[in-house]
Amino acid sequence: MFLSNFVRSLALVTAVAMLGCSGPSNENSNAEVPAAKPPASSIPFQTIEPKQYKATAEFSFGETVEKKFIAKSGDKRRVDHNYGTQRQLTVIETPDTIVIDPQRRVYAERPANTGKAEPDFIQDVTRQLLAVREKAEFRELGEENGRVRYSVRVADSDISEIVVFADPKIGMPTRQEFYSIANNERTLRYWYELTDVELIAEDELFTVPEGYRKVSVEEFYRGLK
Repeated sequence: MFLSNFVRSLALVTAVAMLGCSGPSNENSNAEVPAAKPPASSIPFQTIEPKQYKATAEFSFGETVEKKFIAKSGDKRRVDHNYGTQRQLTVIETPDTIVIDPQRRVYAERPANTGKAEPDFIQDVTRQLLAVREKAEFRELGEENGRVRYSVRVADSDISEIVVFADPKIGMPTRQEFYSIANNERTLRYWYELTDVELIAEDELFTVPEGYRKVSVEEFYRGLK
C-alpha cells in the first residue's frame, strides 16, 4: 500500500525509540491507569488484516493530522492520500499500480515489476508487533466503546508506552497511541486511528472512473500541485 514515510513511523520499534528522545509537549495526561490484568508476553489480540474492508485512516504527529481513505479486497488495494481535499491523490494496486488525480481527471499506470513505493502500513505494524513480542509486555486495561485497550511496554521501558485499541469484531487494532513518560507524566506524541470500518470493498473502488484520461507517468507527476 502506497503510504508516506510519515505513516511508516507507526512501526513499534521506531516509535519507542522516537518517544524516548522526544522533547516536551503541551498534551499531558496525569490520569491514573485503571486496574489491569497481569501482563502477557505474547500478543493478546488479533493482528490479521481482513481480506476485504474499507476505512478512513487518520494519523497525527504534533500539530500535523493526515487523513486517508484505504480499501482492500484480496490482493487489490487502494489508498486516497489527502482524503477529502483538493490535493487528493488515489493509488490503486491490482497488482499493477494506478495513480489517479481526481482534480485533473487523469491517471497513469506503473507496471507491477517496478515495485511498490511503500509497504502496507497495517502489515508493517503487525510485523513489528511480532518482532518485539518477546521483549514486550502487553497489559489489558479494559474495554472502551467496544474495543479492548492494551498497554504495551517494550524492553521494560519506563520512558515510553503504547496503547493499542483492538476491535474484536474486526479482528485487528483500530487505534494506537504513542506516549512518552517523564516525571510520572504521560505525553501523547503520536496516534493513528481507523474509523468508519466496513468489512466490504466494492469492485469499483479498484477501477479508474469513467471519463478519466490516461497519461504517462512522467506527465502525471509533472502536473501534480
